[in-house]
Parts: sequence; structure tokens; C-alpha cells
Amino acid sequence: MKLKELMEFYENIVPLNLQEEWDHCGLQIGKKDQEIKKILLSLDIDHDTVDHAIEIGADLIFSHHPLIFTPLKEITDSPSVEGVVMKAIENQISCYSSHTNLDSVHGGVNDVLAKYLGLEETRPLAPNESSKLNGLGRVGYMEPVPAEEYLKGIKKNLHLNEIIVYGDLNRDIYKVALCGGSGSDFIKNAIEEEADIYITGDIKYHDGEMAMDYGLLLVDIGHYESEFPVLEQVKKLFCTEYPQLEIEIYDRRKPLRKFL
Repeated sequence: MKLKELMEFYENIVPLNLQEEWDHCGLQIGKKDQEIKKILLSLDIDHDTVDHAIEIGADLIFSHHPLIFTPLKEITDSPSVEGVVMKAIENQISCYSSHTNLDSVHGGVNDVLAKYLGLEETRPLAPNESSKLNGLGRVGYMEPVPAEEYLKGIKKNLHLNEIIVYGDLNRDIYKVALCGGSGSDFIKNAIEEEADIYITGDIKYHDGEMAMDYGLLLVDIGHYESEFPVLEQVKKLFCTEYPQLEIEIYDRRKPLRKFL
């Protein structure tokens, strides 16, 4: 099938106009009339991702985080983004990114995470002005459960080695707010919603202090870890519509920090 057919199908479900103003979603490398037979799904695109795509014969890398985010002044064989772009072009591998539009859309990153967290009656934490179903983050409910028990369940369901917790665990969890990826900007939204707990990634020390001041239990499960589950949903979407396509999910997680 042609790349443009795949793009048209996907963007009808996950529109580009849902992306944030600062974002850069869509086709980043490639020709729209390229024949696509095999897709590699990945949260990020780096040299390892492209090398794996070459190894398995993928025609397209579909990523969550954009490869090209800021203007490039040169395309060289560098170890950074420029070199990744050159390698993809040399091997005729197209690159497509779906970032904040996949975060916002109903059924995307945050709804998938909400399911893993056992939530019901979910709605956006920061709604999109044009739709009550779309928006960043989610708020939902669950049967009341002790906080420590709930956090152990999160670790198990998301296969996490560790999580970072700010606040008093001596409470029950009923109303949950979440945001996949880096969600510290929405801590105040969770406070306004009077959520018992807010689950996201990339929490800073002072974010934790603020949450504790307001009695909000704040949990950092990791940026990568909170978004990775959506790739299975994207695979299911493509496989259902195009069963002839070969699709592989690439888990390229490389911890930037380690606990020794």
C-alpha cells in the first residue's frame, strides 16, 4: 500500500489539528507514494531505532516523539538527529510522528494509560476547546482502594521496577488524575479536580512539594513507561484495517538514570 493511504486513514482518526501549537507531527521523512509493507513502531527514533528498522526491512518508522523537532542547519553523519535523518534517507525509510495529537485524541495515550490504571468514567484533565472527548490528561474513578495497594498494582500492570511517590500513603484512592509523558504542567488541574492521586512522568522536587502542600498524592511512573503502552493500540489500529502489513513494536528504552 502507499504511504499516503496509511496517512489518510490514520489522520482521519488522529487529526493533525489536535497537536499543540509548538509540536511537529506528521510525515517527517519520506515520499507519500512510497510502498509500505513493514512498519516499526517506536516511542522515539534514534540510531538504534533506524538500525533495527534496517535489520528487519521496515519501510516506515512510526514514532510518538518527533525525530525532527527544531530546524536542522545541516544533514551529516553525526551521532545526533542529523545523522539519524541521513541514515533513514540513505536506507529509504520513511519517518512519521504522532505526538500531542495522539496524547489528546480519545482512545490515545491517556485513555490507554487510564485502562492500565483501572479507571472508569474518564474525561480529559485539560479538555480541548472543540471536543469534550479530546484533551490532555484524564480524570477517572475506581473502586476505593488503599494507596499502597493501588501503587503496587500499577507497578505490576505496567511492569515497572520502581516509581517515585510524593505524599502521604495513608489514604484510599478513588478519584485519579493522570497524564502520559511529562505532565507536571497539569498538577494544578489535578488539585482543582480534587483528585486523590495524580500519576504522570518527569516530576521535579518542587512539583512534589507543591502537591504535598495541597494534599495531593503525586506519583512519577516515568515518561517512557507512561506512554509505551499506546504503541500496542496503534498496532491494533493498523492491523485491523490493513492485515497485510507486517508491524513490529520496538522497545528501545534506555534509562537515562540508574539507581545503583
